[in-house]
Amino acid sequence: MRNDFEERVWAWCRREGILPPGVSILVAASGGADSTALLRCLHALAGGERWRLAVAHLDHALRPESADDAAFVRRQVASLGLPFFDARVEVRSLPSCAGRSPEEGARLARRSFLRRAARTFGADAVALGHTLDDQAETVLLNLTRGAGTLGLAAMPPAADIFVRPLLARSRAEILTYLDELGAPWREDPTNRDPTFLRNWFRLEVLPALEARMPGVRASFASLAAGARAEAAALERRTAVLMSRLVIDSGRDEVRLAASFPAALPDALRGRAVRQLYRGLVGSTRGLERRHVEDVLSLREGRTVCLPAGVTARREADGVYFKLTRPEPALRDWSAEVAVPGRTLVAPAGVEITATVARAPDVLRGRGLAEVWLDERFAATRLEVRAWRKGDRVRPAGLDGRKKLQDIFVDAKVPAGERRRWPVICEGLNILWVPALALAEGAAASPGARSVHLRCLRPGVPEDAARRERTDHGLQRERG
Repeated sequence: MRNDFEERVWAWCRREGILPPGVSILVAASGGADSTALLRCLHALAGGERWRLAVAHLDHALRPESADDAAFVRRQVASLGLPFFDARVEVRSLPSCAGRSPEEGARLARRSFLRRAARTFGADAVALGHTLDDQAETVLLNLTRGAGTLGLAAMPPAADIFVRPLLARSRAEILTYLDELGAPWREDPTNRDPTFLRNWFRLEVLPALEARMPGVRASFASLAAGARAEAAALERRTAVLMSRLVIDSGRDEVRLAASFPAALPDALRGRAVRQLYRGLVGSTRGLERRHVEDVLSLREGRTVCLPAGVTARREADGVYFKLTRPEPALRDWSAEVAVPGRTLVAPAGVEITATVARAPDVLRGRGLAEVWLDERFAATRLEVRAWRKGDRVRPAGLDGRKKLQDIFVDAKVPAGERRRWPVICEGLNILWVPALALAEGAAASPGARSVHLRCLRPGVPEDAARRERTDHGLQRERG
């Protein structure tokens, strides 16, 4: 039987049109009070609604006690008999989090993890534990940043696959609900640190406002709901007017009439820029007010660079928005080198030929486009692969091992080319990096039988390949 809290959550979900009967739901659980209440509430409602539930937890490794939080959630989920997805990531070391705060990095990592877990489980929705208090804090934060209608709308009940069933419930209601259930939860100590702006609003500003004006949290949440309705209406109106200004559009470029943005009402011009940007990129994250203002003041013959590779330029015949997509990053790649034989390495754009032959009496070109390896390597498995972080090699004639990354830097190899540079290995041992390094002890003796490797790009004469390597600052090594 539903208690009063669960009944209010169920009724609000019905009113907002989220979590209809029969759906599969992945519940994001941190172990805190909000997500614990969310899990217990949805579990109580699941039978009557025919919901299929699973739980996901990501350990961000930002606090020493984060592993204890993960263990707490795991025990909680086991007691409910639900499928569980968990992972641990070192947020500070993620490349995608470079230049971002740990909090923003954690948010990005968490969203990515939740999407992967949702696909694995086959979830129709991912339930988040945001509350009415979170909504009030978001409105207040956005107000202080000079937000317009979109900022005041704050968090919607549903966006993409993410839903917020507790968005109309206060934190006080949640704590009362957990006390009634006798359900424990974990407390994140960073939530009590007022040096974080949101925590300052939560711990000091909103309580002071509430003491002077009881119900102010609910008023902010109501403001968000009203702003969201107005924003939706303005979005629809903007889309209608913009459709009359589009002359041509494709996957990565949109051409508008030269009357843009003057043909639009002042209140819709910034919204139109955001719609155009979102249509190309998929979201407006990173697009700031200054970017929008630069576009709106764009003069003929000028170009504005926006985030995510988008440019806006004005010409006599119209205004062009274009997305330049970055070249996809190469994944880790590898292939076995056929000895003897020819191995085409598509990711690197090279071809490696291998023969078993007598080495010259005078070895020339070691470390360039060809090399003579000791005969013993004819009986082992040779591999060509991409450079990996941490790779080290002991170059012939040098004492000690050297990071391959440092070798790239010394040779002035552009960062964008390093993932394509072939690395020849025997197991974990790097033997040869064409044009850059030959490992100590890997070379054949002059005049002895050897494995002769040549590494060239198909269709490029050897002399041209050598000149190109010299352009990168690599000098031919003469034996």
